[in-house]
Amino acid sequence: MATDNELLLAGATAVVAGVVSHVVIAQVLQRASARLSDVPNERSSHRIPTPRGGGLGIAAAGLLGWAIWAGVPGAPARWGWVGVSAAAIAAIGFADDLVSLSAKKRLLMQLGCSLFAVLCLGHFESVALPGAQLRLGVAGSVLTMIWIAGLTNAFNFMDGIDGIAGTQGFVAALGCGAYGWLSGQPWVVGLCAALVGASIAFLRLNWQPARIFMGDVGSTFFGYALAVLPLALGAGAAHAERLPAFALLLVWPFVFDAGFTFLRRALRGENVLAAHRSHIYQRLVISGLRHSSVSLLYGMLATLCTLAAVLLGVHGSWGAACVMFLAVPTGLLGVVTRRERVTRAASAQITRTP
Repeated sequence: MATDNELLLAGATAVVAGVVSHVVIAQVLQRASARLSDVPNERSSHRIPTPRGGGLGIAAAGLLGWAIWAGVPGAPARWGWVGVSAAAIAAIGFADDLVSLSAKKRLLMQLGCSLFAVLCLGHFESVALPGAQLRLGVAGSVLTMIWIAGLTNAFNFMDGIDGIAGTQGFVAALGCGAYGWLSGQPWVVGLCAALVGASIAFLRLNWQPARIFMGDVGSTFFGYALAVLPLALGAGAAHAERLPAFALLLVWPFVFDAGFTFLRRALRGENVLAAHRSHIYQRLVISGLRHSSVSLLYGMLATLCTLAAVLLGVHGSWGAACVMFLAVPTGLLGVVTRRERVTRAASAQITRTP
């Protein structure tokens, strides 16, 4: 476990990160121009122009935590350099917020940052499964790059309603920090503490009705940070083969929604790179649920998944992990199917009423 002094420093980091995040977000609110305003369109889930770029506060606070904890004894030798690549991810996201980069150009740059992280931290070499272990060999490098770039984009795709991305980020960072504390890896605890503090400051202004949005600068930075943190955990983990499942569980509600929606749209022959409103969380809002209700639903699922992830990482307990891997798809698809059925029935009733 981390020492008492390290925990005190982590707590101080969370407070400082929260203050930094709040100050930066307040400045964005005051100085937001038309280029940083999200104007509603037919694909939007909000109704009034709202500033985006609040994620600048999250990125600034996260990078401050990265800088403070990068040199802690025992930290991976190139952990600080991965923070530089995270800053590059944030810069790419901010550029996209300002001028809307092409999807291909953005993805290529993100893949470059993912490759850099793999070169610095290594890759997942094996994957633990219930009762088995799969060795990845050379494919591990490619799969790890796909994981990092994929989660970076999935977090961005899922940042579409008030509170949802900040809540998932807060819960996942808390769980990853808990694992880092239990496994005696303070460099992970410190960064996670910074992300937790930044998330709290952001959610104060992003909860429904949101006064500011995270923007690509925040969502891609958060996704990238949560993707590379398990690789940093691998430097001191006794059972590194559990880390891929641990990492996936931390963000399973987001990964499932993004992955299911991507596959659903691809099978329908839709342009998977075009903007849309067919994520499960968006369909729940369209069915009549409030943003806050949907964000709380995803936050509850994220909390249960995170508890299962920590149990798996520390104790190798597969029971809760398997339950959550099945419960999230079953629960989300069950709720959205029922809500849409009720909505269609109500619409049909209104149409038949003279």
